[in-house]
Amino acid sequence: MIVTIRKAELLSTLQKVVNIVPPRSTLPILSNLCITISQEELIVRATDLDLSIKVKRALSTSEGNTEFIVNANKLFAIVKEMPESDITLDFEDKEFVKISTANDKFKLPIQTAENFPAAPAFKELAEFGIKAGTLMDMAARVKFAVAKDTTRAALKGVLCELEGELVRMVATDGHKLSMCNEQNAAGAVEKKISIILPPKALDQIGKTIHNQDEVITVKVGQTYAEFSAGETVITSKLIEGDYPNYNEAIPKNTTKKATVRRDDLFSVLRRISVMSNSRTRQIRLVFRDNELQISSSDRDFRGEGKSSLPMQFEGDPITIGFNADFLIEILRLMDDDNVSLTMNSPLSAALIKPADEGKASRMLFLIMPLRLLDDEMNE
Repeated sequence: MIVTIRKAELLSTLQKVVNIVPPRSTLPILSNLCITISQEELIVRATDLDLSIKVKRALSTSEGNTEFIVNANKLFAIVKEMPESDITLDFEDKEFVKISTANDKFKLPIQTAENFPAAPAFKELAEFGIKAGTLMDMAARVKFAVAKDTTRAALKGVLCELEGELVRMVATDGHKLSMCNEQNAAGAVEKKISIILPPKALDQIGKTIHNQDEVITVKVGQTYAEFSAGETVITSKLIEGDYPNYNEAIPKNTTKKATVRRDDLFSVLRRISVMSNSRTRQIRLVFRDNELQISSSDRDFRGEGKSSLPMQFEGDPITIGFNADFLIEILRLMDDDNVSLTMNSPLSAALIKPADEGKASRMLFLIMPLRLLDDEMNE
């Protein structure tokens, strides 16, 4: 059996699946790709058992059917380095696949695919559609708040809630929280469904589906979720466990509100954070009389930095400490010219939103303050 395909088409297909192949695994079979050829169609699959991907590619010519597994990295490296031309795949030998162009010839060992893990099958509880750009935009805004070092598995994932035509993503590590909402998702869900997605599943979707306007069909089950667009299907195992009640952490009423230009605040934070302590990254913010004063100091280095910028402020003056890196990342993820910070006290959570009410309904960030020393409070 011989198949001919353009290098660009084969490389594009392999690039979508090779990232899922685990670099190290106790199961050697997972270092392979499963390739199926039937009815003028090429299907390539890869899995690490938590995440699976299947990509289809139409073939101009195909005679007969075959299925086998081949080393993923070797095949990808060979195809990547080949010149742009037609590539011939020869499967006449059941123990090898011959890969050739006009001037190059390679031979890779293959095995039967009978022991390669099958694509996960699950009972579908809900289905909806969402544009790839919207899904990736939501994921980018919440992933930074996912917990890195914790024994609570649920916090290592992104909570995805489906209710009516609303899709909501939430992530928190206990120090910061991010929430994004998207209304009018295609396909309403009759009852509320909550799942916890691994961040690497969202990362893979972003690497694989590049058309921002393409609608991704999402099918949700009890233990798996499937994302399909065009000829690509990604299936992810969900994280088990109960996600904490994030609504309890979000203040319902606040007594102080500051509105400031996003770019101005972003620039000042980047400058002043240079002098913050390398371990705590603490900065000090003083909200008073429509002026925001920002300072940092490193007692070990014996240095400090100060700056100020105008703002609109409502409420009594307050001095509060934050992690500079968290604030900078939050501002980086916002797309409004002005941002609002609302808070109650130096020891309670602060909310950061776009000043525009429409955008504020779609995203919210929460950050817990750092305790300032008494002399820092009174400076």
